[in-house]
Amino acid sequence: MIEEIRRAIKDAEEVICGHALAREGGPALSLLVELGLVKPIRTGVPACAEHGCPYQGDCEHEETFATGAPGRAGRKARLSAEARAIVADRDRLLARVRALPLCQFVLEALAAGPCSLFALNTRLLTASLEEIDATGQVKATAFDRASLGRAIALLEELGEIHRLPDGATLARDAGKES
Repeated sequence: MIEEIRRAIKDAEEVICGHALAREGGPALSLLVELGLVKPIRTGVPACAEHGCPYQGDCEHEETFATGAPGRAGRKARLSAEARAIVADRDRLLARVRALPLCQFVLEALAAGPCSLFALNTRLLTASLEEIDATGQVKATAFDRASLGRAIALLEELGEIHRLPDGATLARDAGKES
């Protein structure tokens, strides 16, 4: 997944479309946003022809952007000023990945020992409910299953965690408990 992130930014024009990323099997646009590599375009979302989309004429979403229909906000993003520099420096990118709130949550949860995916999901849901009780909203602990799955996959790729033989239990890798 790390190489897919690097490639998506390295090969990108100024505007990145989440639909094109998905079509190419690239990283989720939301992950690129979380990493600070792109900024979502909420207003004035360009039509596909305006940014040279490679799928122009062959995309089911093209009409939505061409006609200004609802549902466009946040589906495209602009590269951040430092995006290319971050992905060019692998250590810098990996530091951003490790600093993602969900990655931090997983690492902290596994610091006490192995944990099933189900227990991890329950802990995160409990933290979200506690945050709602305390603040009336969910920000720091906001998650969905896809985001949690990405965080786990990224940490596995980085060698920070691994799955036990049952496939449903995660553990910190030896020497990474700090």
